[in-house]
Amino acid sequence: MLDYYRILEVHTDASFEVIEKAHKVLCLKYHPDKHTEERQKWAHEKMHAINEAYRILSDPINRKQYNEQRKMMMWNIFLEDGLIGLAKILLQ
Repeated sequence: MLDYYRILEVHTDASFEVIEKAHKVLCLKYHPDKHTEERQKWAHEKMHAINEAYRILSDPINRKQYNEQRKMMMWNIFLEDGLIGLAKILLQ
């Protein structure tokens, strides 16, 4: 599962306004037209991830579902691998 908060570089408690601002800033930074031809494919993939994260986190219903899935994933990792496994995921 992708960490949409990390992709948008925002805190998990970020407001809609913060998420929207982060999306705009990152779109300007990673837009494929601003990169060399060699890096355009990378920038396109980065933009795809940024737009997907924004689509999920900007919608209250999708964000709630995502947060519930994320919480369950963290609990499963904790139960399977303990604190060390959870720390590895959080530090990625």
